[in-house]
Amino acid sequence: MSSFVRHFAGLPRLLNATPPLESIGFIDGKRDRVERIFDTFNFSLILSGEGYYRLDGVTHAVRAPSVIVQWPGMAMDYAPNPVWDELYLIYPASAGEWLKSSGLFRPDRFLWRIEKGAEIAALVNEFRDLCFGMSAESGADSLDLAAYSLITESLLARRIDQHQPYREELRKVAQRMRNHPEKEYDFDDVAASLAMSLSNFRLYFKLYYRLPPGEYLQSCRIGRARRELVESSRAIGEIARSCGFADALYFSRRFRLECGMTPSEYRHKFRLFP
Repeated sequence: MSSFVRHFAGLPRLLNATPPLESIGFIDGKRDRVERIFDTFNFSLILSGEGYYRLDGVTHAVRAPSVIVQWPGMAMDYAPNPVWDELYLIYPASAGEWLKSSGLFRPDRFLWRIEKGAEIAALVNEFRDLCFGMSAESGADSLDLAAYSLITESLLARRIDQHQPYREELRKVAQRMRNHPEKEYDFDDVAASLAMSLSNFRLYFKLYYRLPPGEYLQSCRIGRARRELVESSRAIGEIARSCGFADALYFSRRFRLECGMTPSEYRHKFRLFP
């Protein structure tokens, strides 16, 4: 991957699901030491190589694949030894409260090792492809969501085998729902396929994704519908069916409940073409 940098501050967003990225970049073969106080929240994914991270006078070894975090007001000192590859994600200071409340940022968790490097490498490649293939109108939202997923998975991957039973299995279930929200899911059958009781399936799914599986699926369906409404001219009833809603009237009620406006109003306000 060649070095690059992209800036997204000020680009319009259709969603408010995650904080907006300010910039992203990749440094191939970084050699420079960084010694400064930042005014942003930064997540640096160290994809190869090694070095150090010095914070409050304590030096910590950094070995890829790992993540280091920088935040406003703290003196940061880190450097490769002699070289590393780094993908960095930058959020504005205004995103601080969201990052803290979501659990993505904690000042006592400024460095972590990524245990499942191959999976994260695949996500990084997808993220890069999305960055270069994004449209000016809707790509910023997609990158915001992809960045959130990348940071989250880097955190969860290190714990899957230690403290999070069923996390890997449920990650695949959630990914299937995101990729195919139009399908019907019998959660009794899904739980049985994972050798879980239905009650445990619901318990752990909500623990990891903050929503019961049924509500998570509905959220995926509404998300798909939002995109279809602004990116296509298909009839609303057709979009409803393609997103897993057999009843167009129920779809409209559910959409208004989630988005604060009807599908027609949403399309009129956000559509990407006349």
